[in-house]
Amino acid sequence: MMQYKFYSPVVAVIDYTGNDRLEYAAYFDYDPAEICGEDGEENFDYLSGEDIPQYAQDINAAIQRDWEEMKMEEHGFMDSFLWGSRQAQVSVYEKVKSALPKIEVVNDKAYAVTECRTTSKLAADEIETLKDFFAGQYSDGWGEHIGRREIPFDGGTLYLQFWQYYDFHFFHKEEICVREAVEEDRRLPRLRLQGHEGNIFSILVKVRQLLVQNGQEQEAEELLDRIGESVSYGQALGILGKYVEMEQDLPVQGFRSRELGDKKDRKNEECR
Repeated sequence: MMQYKFYSPVVAVIDYTGNDRLEYAAYFDYDPAEICGEDGEENFDYLSGEDIPQYAQDINAAIQRDWEEMKMEEHGFMDSFLWGSRQAQVSVYEKVKSALPKIEVVNDKAYAVTECRTTSKLAADEIETLKDFFAGQYSDGWGEHIGRREIPFDGGTLYLQFWQYYDFHFFHKEEICVREAVEEDRRLPRLRLQGHEGNIFSILVKVRQLLVQNGQEQEAEELLDRIGESVSYGQALGILGKYVEMEQDLPVQGFRSRELGDKKDRKNEECR
């Protein structure tokens, strides 16, 4: 058997209050100020790939239980592969014996990864077919299903999001190290958020001002276009994070305050 791994970004939300009145997607689709009630009781955090590693074991255990409950733990995604137009792609189905998603931590950052076992090497077009299939599962199929599943832990409930609306793509593990090196070289400017800045448009203004001050006028204009194409608060926040490193002093409405500090640079043998 051969093994293929398809990596992609992953994000999550932690709800500390058991906010039963919200649909799971509300965390990603609305500004926190719209989600919170007048009393501001709702209390939750958006988690990036850097925040998720400490929860990876609980997440993977929940994913495994989910597949077992559906009695699909042996083949995973491939049990639903031959559907619609893919009925003509029997050769891919016969090659790929299983395709199971999980969380994997690389260089202290969590990624979504679908791990495939195949009987032989996949052709380039077969890999693209699988990427398209997995993207569909993440956005409308299993990804939506697992996003609705509460993953409890001591202190709250976690909701997982395998799919991102903007710039979603799969990549190889080797590309992770290259991407991290490029991001490190960019040395993103830092923006310190104040407690009253819970509105995405307020944050956008601050980010654009910082970019202009940093001599990045082109990036400031590009950012405006990209934010205009975003369809949710979570997506917009993710886009902003590609241009600046945001630090938080006081609780932004809808967020639990967390200590943010510089992480020590650590080399990982997996990149060598």
